Amino acid sequence: VEGQLEIGRFLLNGEYARGQADEMTRSGFYVQPAVQLHPDWLAFYRLEQLESPRIQRAERRHLAGVNFRPFAQVAFKAEYYRSIPLSRSFMRSEEERKRYNGFATAAVFFF
Repeated sequence: VEGQLEIGRFLLNGEYARGQADEMTRSGFYVQPAVQLHPDWLAFYRLEQLESPRIQRAERRHLAGVNFRPFAQVAFKAEYYRSIPLSRSFMRSEEERKRYNGFATAAVFFF
């Protein structure tokens, strides 16, 4: 299930997915409110959650970032994220339960 709502400068995107593979159920969602700061700039916050015994991952991530689109065919994104592992029995090691954070950038070219 996926949805998008735009009201003036404000946007709200969200998605929920659930599936089964190898007799294991995976599920996840994200909710992303955003605001158009300028015609070329968008600021956003996103909350994501994933639970997957198949890849031994259960985490919630908080992200904040900006998108810059100087041309219709070019977009740049920068975001800071914080990942918080959730307590699940399939996460066997302490390493899998560590919190982590980081910074990511991306460039997209549409053609």
